[in-house]
Amino acid sequence: TFLRDIFNEYSVIFIGYGLEEFPILEHIIKNSKRHYAVIGTYLNEMNLLRLNSEYFKTLNITLIPFYLDFNGYNRLISILDSWIQQIRDARSKDYYQKIKDIDETVD
Repeated sequence: TFLRDIFNEYSVIFIGYGLEEFPILEHIIKNSKRHYAVIGTYLNEMNLLRLNSEYFKTLNITLIPFYLDFNGYNRLISILDSWIQQIRDARSKDYYQKIKDIDETVD
């Protein structure tokens, strides 16, 4: 029940999951919100990535591939760092816009 509630209420990003866990979660995830999975792959494994993508679509999960050819799994760290910075930037812009809107409303 706990997992079902989480998957129904929130979009989840799976990081570091292998395919072996998803059959266990399949009945919980299938009819929930859209979710995402960050998957490491090599450029020469595009066919496998395409097949995995089709499987994940049946679970309502969109794959976000990153290529291991460039720095291996360290590439994931740079991607996550980039996401964190983008989120921080978006939050700060949103924060200042909210303050401006409040100021304009009060005046």
